[in-house]
Amino acid sequence: MSLFRSRFVTACQQLLALGAVLAVLTPAASLISLDVVRQPPAGVTISGTGSEVGVLSAYAQVARSTATLPATVVDPVVREVSLTGTAADGEWSGWSALEYHDEHGPDPDTREGRRARPGTEPLYVGDVDRVQVRVVDAAGAAPADLRLAVIDPGTPSRTVSQRAALDTAETTSAAGPAARGGVTPEPQIFSRAQWGADESMRDKGSLRYYEVHAGFVHHTVNANDYSRDEVPGILRSIYAYHTKSRGWSDVGYNFLVDRFGRIWEGRYGGVDRPVVGAHTLGYNDYAFAMSAIGNFEQVKPSQAMVEAYGALFAWKLSLHGVDASSTKQQVGSDTFPAINGHRDA
Repeated sequence: MSLFRSRFVTACQQLLALGAVLAVLTPAASLISLDVVRQPPAGVTISGTGSEVGVLSAYAQVARSTATLPATVVDPVVREVSLTGTAADGEWSGWSALEYHDEHGPDPDTREGRRARPGTEPLYVGDVDRVQVRVVDAAGAAPADLRLAVIDPGTPSRTVSQRAALDTAETTSAAGPAARGGVTPEPQIFSRAQWGADESMRDKGSLRYYEVHAGFVHHTVNANDYSRDEVPGILRSIYAYHTKSRGWSDVGYNFLVDRFGRIWEGRYGGVDRPVVGAHTLGYNDYAFAMSAIGNFEQVKPSQAMVEAYGALFAWKLSLHGVDASSTKQQVGSDTFPAINGHRDA
């Protein structure tokens, strides 16, 4: 009999989280960087959503495509279990390392940060019977309170086929980039409601706004072989892990993008507003982040995904008066370019 049917697993505990979970992943390729287009070639029209074919042509093909989405709110189920010393026989895949980054999260002096607890990145494993965890600890002993969170994203009772609900051409105000004479892509964004977010799970009292001076590029460090229809469930799993296991107030990222180039709303509060996220410790008040769903230390991101980053970052930064090609932005007490990898901080 199956022990559990799950889609996401992650190790988490109070002091430290270091571990590995059994899963099937794409074989490793050479290490690559996720580059973002800063400026188009001279004379080329930028179009993220229209019929013109320019530097964002791959993204333009998916920006107005439809997706299979839950028709109503879907509640994920989180099950946390203590680790035992037993192991099961049978056919298993290779080990996959779960990364732990203590700088991925809310600032500790905030209401959200005071409730947070450490944990690894989540790992998508698909529909499986069992997982095994192997803890590697330099001191030779695993932390006593290490736990495994198994997350079922829930199954919609009914689905619909829809385009992205958030058209940024409509959210851009008269003081936006067009009024300043700039030419900025207007990305299409699937809303939280479209991926089935249960708004009762987030801590409404922790919602804060501050400033946007730069953006950070993340990736979720999970599997790369998910299908289009599985993405809403992956988003609900990340949401559940961040709120129910990590103790955060909401999804840590402001936006997420799947491997097909579709952009999804992350943290609640308005895609065109300076919502403070929980993604880059020490810089959350002054920046936003979008996370690519997948592990792009293993595979190269699709052209549509890279162009989605270009469209979203150019648009989002322009709303806050930031030139995406700027090489020097004041972000808290430090200076960064307008667009950064999360490890740059």
